[in-house]
Order: sequence, then C-alpha cells, then structure tokens
Amino acid sequence: MSRQDSWERGRAGERVARQWLLQNGYIVIATSDIDSGGAPMLLAKLKQTILPDNVVFRAGQPAFVEVKTYQSAIWEQKRGRWQHGILKRHYLQYQAASAQCGVPCYLAIIEVGKWRLLLGELNHLAETMWEGLAPSRFGLEVYFDVNRFEWFPLEDLPGRPADVDPETHHPWDRPAPEARQGPLW
Repeated sequence: MSRQDSWERGRAGERVARQWLLQNGYIVIATSDIDSGGAPMLLAKLKQTILPDNVVFRAGQPAFVEVKTYQSAIWEQKRGRWQHGILKRHYLQYQAASAQCGVPCYLAIIEVGKWRLLLGELNHLAETMWEGLAPSRFGLEVYFDVNRFEWFPLEDLPGRPADVDPETHHPWDRPAPEARQGPLW
C-alpha cells in the first residue's frame, strides 16, 4: 500500500469514527480535517504539541480522540495477546496534549476486517502497554492489548474502507478474536 493510499484509508477511518461518535451523542470538532495535510498543533509558549484527530464533548465533558485504521489486530506471540500499535512519538504527543489541557485522551481503532470500533482511554491502555524494541519504518511503536478497549460494532455505518492484505505474513498469524477474551477492568 502506498503512503497516499494509507493516508486516504486513515481519513476514511476518521470519517467513520466521527459518524459513530455523532450517533452516540458526542459533539465533534474534527481537528484532523485540514485540506493542506499536516497535523493540527496545540501552541503554547515555547512548545508545540500535536493534537489528536478530534476534540469531542459529551454531557459537557471534553475529551480528545485519536483515530487509527487497521485491517485487524496483530497477535503478539511472546505475550500471547492481540494488540494494536501506534508510533511512540505520537503517543507521547497525545499524552502531552492531554496533560497540558487537563482533558482525557482516547484512542479509537477502526478494525476494517471485523468492522468494529475499539475505544480506550490512553491512561487505561498504558497500564499494559508494551514498547516495541525494533523500529517500524516510521519509528518506535507502543502496543496496547485489545482487551483493554471497549468494542463497538459498526454494521450500520457506511464508508467501510476496502480490505487490505498485510504486508508481512508470519507462521503464527491467526484470525483476530470475534469477542473480548476477558473482563475489561
């Protein structure tokens, strides 16, 4: 998948996540909807911090929501768990924005293969976060256990991106779970 295709797929996932947030009672400010590309910034004296994709409000409470779009979770053989990862530098930026504004930050994962949304608060997800040792082509990543997220089906939402085969196949690859494997908390 080219970088442009990946960017367009991510934008499609952001639109789906926004639709879901709106249908579930959130007011959404789409900070990632910048026609010129680039990331929205939180500007402070002598400091710039990348903002997550959305600022949302529900029952008068604000939050940040960062959206990532993946085909499916990946199986981490050593820990025996399904997980999703994001770049460590982005994770640190989202945590910094959350701390600077005193607003919780959530990670929303659109799983295209299972057509569901996973939603988790970053501090809660970080309790079992694992830092990768080898950098991806874009940098070091951090990984989150899918069982730490809340899972929501997306059957009623249009805009599903096309399925994409993974770039790498491993002998331990297996189908992602249909339901959470254990308790949320």
